[in-house]
Amino acid sequence: MRVGVISDTHGLVRPEVFDLFREVDHILHGGDVGKWEVLADLGALAPVTAVYGNADGPDVRAKLPDVARLQLEGFDIVVTHGDQLGRPTPAKLHEAFPRAEIIVYGHTHLPL
Repeated sequence: MRVGVISDTHGLVRPEVFDLFREVDHILHGGDVGKWEVLADLGALAPVTAVYGNADGPDVRAKLPDVARLQLEGFDIVVTHGDQLGRPTPAKLHEAFPRAEIIVYGHTHLPL
């Protein structure tokens, strides 16, 4: 299974993302979506699991959770923006979600 991971789009998905995600089976969005259309566009490529971030407005927050839990290929996965932890770090996230095998988060604006 190929999983696309993205966050902090703030209403804009760069064209190269569509090329990179063309063959993914699932997309995880770690929040700060910006506009609902972002998820619709990504959803045309693959199923999307998304959470809201601190910069998302009430329209996005009304439709998304702050934390999503799912299983893919037998792995327990948590998706969160991470802002509820201040500045998210792997240590803080593992403490907050000790049963998660994979944690996807945003808020840092650091590219992978």
